Amino acid sequence: MSRKGHYSKWILYVYVLFFRDGELGRALKAGTLGVPDPTPLPYDTEDVSYHMIGDDAFALQETMMKPYPGALLTNEQRIFNYRLSRARRVVENAFGILTMRFRIFLTKILLEPDKVTTLVRAAVVLHNFINKTRPHDVEGDNEDPQTHNTVPGAWRRELQEQQPQRPELLVPLQALPAGFRNPTHKAKHQRDLLCTYYNTVGSVPWQDKAVSLRLLDSK
Repeated sequence: MSRKGHYSKWILYVYVLFFRDGELGRALKAGTLGVPDPTPLPYDTEDVSYHMIGDDAFALQETMMKPYPGALLTNEQRIFNYRLSRARRVVENAFGILTMRFRIFLTKILLEPDKVTTLVRAAVVLHNFINKTRPHDVEGDNEDPQTHNTVPGAWRRELQEQQPQRPELLVPLQALPAGFRNPTHKAKHQRDLLCTYYNTVGSVPWQDKAVSLRLLDSK
């Protein structure tokens, strides 16, 4: 089996296990996860669900927002994708820094699932403690204020240096098969609401310049 096929099957397995049929997915659908009830965006009246942020590897849902696909996008859609990418970078920094501090997450963890749960919880507690006592211990990704390109943090540079010896560290997640990615009308409508918000009352001064520079770089 090819490497791409191997990882495609694994991301499908993880998606089905956790986000569709697993405890997390069931709790999200049932509203028992403790997530706040949907609320309107500022200066609006239509409810929007609190949601996670993903990329093309995941299915668009009301609880999982992802970028608009394709190259023929409107400027408003490009701005939404840029804003989503900035938010996702915060999550990537959290997991990247956690992994650099506790290298066990770069290897196969040969423990029983209940012990892995305890290990992860302990690592998160220690990670948060270090963040409070040594907030600049590991540098995260940031954005160049002039070019608006992502400047890799120390954790990502280290992964990139290790990548020739361990190519599995930076293998991107493959997109789910089409049948698993069919979004609902409500999910697409919510993404459109957020797109409108990011282009109006929720806009930031530099987003048009950032999107224009990225569009030029891609040509």
